[in-house]
Amino acid sequence: RASLKIEMLQPEGVEGAEFSKIVNKDLKSTVVAEKQSVLVDVGDIQSGEQRDILFRVKLPKLKRTMEVCPLVQVTLTYKNVISQLEETVITNLDIWRPDAEECKDPEVNLELNRHSNRLRAADAMELANSLRGKNLQLARKIIDEAMKDIRESATGGEEFSKELLSELTECLDGLRSYESYTKFWYQNYVHLTRVDPI
Repeated sequence: RASLKIEMLQPEGVEGAEFSKIVNKDLKSTVVAEKQSVLVDVGDIQSGEQRDILFRVKLPKLKRTMEVCPLVQVTLTYKNVISQLEETVITNLDIWRPDAEECKDPEVNLELNRHSNRLRAADAMELANSLRGKNLQLARKIIDEAMKDIRESATGGEEFSKELLSELTECLDGLRSYESYTKFWYQNYVHLTRVDPI
């Protein structure tokens, strides 16, 4: 089995950056150091296989502009079935924090935007479900705001985003009354909030 260690590097200018959570609901993780590193069990992997393992970090308020610097170190450890040896691959995830002027017309990373929409939808549905039928008005507002954000995003017109919007619309239908809430979320919650690859 393979494991993935995610560790915050705390570069100068980003002191106080914190690890938040693993987004993939089907992965088991263990905290190594609170808010700083986590070990993820990714199971068996094949040569050439690609996986999306999504996680969130919390960044401190920007004190000054920054050039590109490493923010997170990711270490994959696995057993090579051919050599029967344990092998390790290490890579860093970089961050760039420019000033406001440089961000006026940013180039949008479409793949990242698709992932962002997917997480936006999943988070909205999870938050709406956490209300457990106690405040349907707030639950509907949460779903409405998520739909607005996805529609106005760079990939809002793509088929994938349209599918997300369709699922969010189903959620709204299930939030019309407490009776419809109970029936809809019991049947659909697990399906709608899981994080699948794009």
